[in-house]
Amino acid sequence: MGTMRRGVYEKIAKQLYSHTKARTTDSTGVIKEVPVANYRDQERWEKEVKQIFQGMPLLVALTCELKNPFDFKALEISGIPLLITRGEDHLVRTFLNVCRHRGVQ
Repeated sequence: MGTMRRGVYEKIAKQLYSHTKARTTDSTGVIKEVPVANYRDQERWEKEVKQIFQGMPLLVALTCELKNPFDFKALEISGIPLLITRGEDHLVRTFLNVCRHRGVQ
């Protein structure tokens, strides 16, 4: 870790400790208003889903959920069916839970 980065982390840690001890928090003193349309706009929602849930790595399971070889977890995220499994070699792998032949789970 670089000296500059370490200094920034130390400053943040001291600030957080100070807030915890004083039971305070940072505040801008300004209330930000967000238009209701931001929460109801379908196009905006689809864009956010694509960018966040389909465009970035996501935590989809914990190690304790797949302790043993052949353990698995099936779930759907943003309409995409996933199958997570621990192999005989103890490695965890994630697959699209879709049959290439029939196009179903």
